[in-house]
Amino acid sequence: MKKQVNRIDEIDYHVGKRLGQLRIAAGLSQEQLAHIAGVSYQQIQKYESGKNRVSASKLYVFAQYFGVSADTFYPDDRSYHEDEPFLTRVKGVFQGTDERHLPAIEAFAWLIKQVK
Repeated sequence: MKKQVNRIDEIDYHVGKRLGQLRIAAGLSQEQLAHIAGVSYQQIQKYESGKNRVSASKLYVFAQYFGVSADTFYPDDRSYHEDEPFLTRVKGVFQGTDERHLPAIEAFAWLIKQVK
């Protein structure tokens, strides 16, 4: 029997990444967001990494809390691919920064794009 390899779906990854960006932009810890959503902080970690899918009901809770449309979590094909050069430039500004700060830098870049 073949061993099944767990692969992270690109959309699940994007939804989780956007959740992390919104969380960081709101100044929340994973523990705080977990409390709001009624899940464990480990579940939030799995959502943000794309390892677990966010259910429709939880996505609704997150969208309501952050005051955004559920569409915010999904990539718009055009902007999803246009963000890469911009994100690369922003990361370049912070070159040499501790890897642990990359999620905050990505959240910052995402916020800048929203204001443009």
